[in-house]
Amino acid sequence: MTKIRLGVRRVAFLGSSTASRSFAPFGNPDWEIWATGPGIHTHENFINDFDRWFELHGMAENDPKLGNVLDQGYWEFLEATAKKKKVYYKPPIYEGLTGEKFPWDEIAANHCGFFLDSTIAWMMAMCLDCCDVDEIGLFGIDFATNSERIMQRKGTKHFMELFRMKGVAITIPEISEMSFDPQPYPCESSLSKRIHSSLRQLEPQVMEAETKKRKAQQTIEEEDLRLENLRGTMESLLFVKDNWT
Repeated sequence: MTKIRLGVRRVAFLGSSTASRSFAPFGNPDWEIWATGPGIHTHENFINDFDRWFELHGMAENDPKLGNVLDQGYWEFLEATAKKKKVYYKPPIYEGLTGEKFPWDEIAANHCGFFLDSTIAWMMAMCLDCCDVDEIGLFGIDFATNSERIMQRKGTKHFMELFRMKGVAITIPEISEMSFDPQPYPCESSLSKRIHSSLRQLEPQVMEAETKKRKAQQTIEEEDLRLENLRGTMESLLFVKDNWT
């Protein structure tokens, strides 16, 4: 696999999460910033915030020629960026775009597909295999939703450990979800124990509230039916009064 000569010894991986993205080393000449993420290309002057861009998804859903653009302006952003900076695509590069071929097959052969579960994981694998670095950073990368946490977080954590094993320093903002690790099984932290205790106390209260809610709903339904009957009786009496008396 071809080595990449960076000119620096630090690489920051940049995602789209607003919680920790602002902590990235923007404008710091000691760092290269490798970026990806849906939507952030729309940020004003964002093209100045990174050195390399990675798009490893298919581009058919954003091809203006097909008229089914999912992410407005993204195709044009990639075209403009490729004229100034490195833009990496999963080969083969989609027709109409220009950029660098991501070493997909080589990385896939070097690493278990179980851990290549996100664009960030692929980027980290490329850096691990192709670059000599002393430090990496993760910014705007949280995997905070349940689906992301379950399906994608493990890959990034795996490559963080591979970098650590090589003696590479890792910088993550404390506010980032990636800075926290659960206790190893079957250990349980004191905070986790307190939370479980609180949950056990709340469960019967929730059940009681649900029972009261069901009874209240039943009462409302019964009163709605009674009200409907009363109004029906009144309408019948008014009809008789107006027409037969």
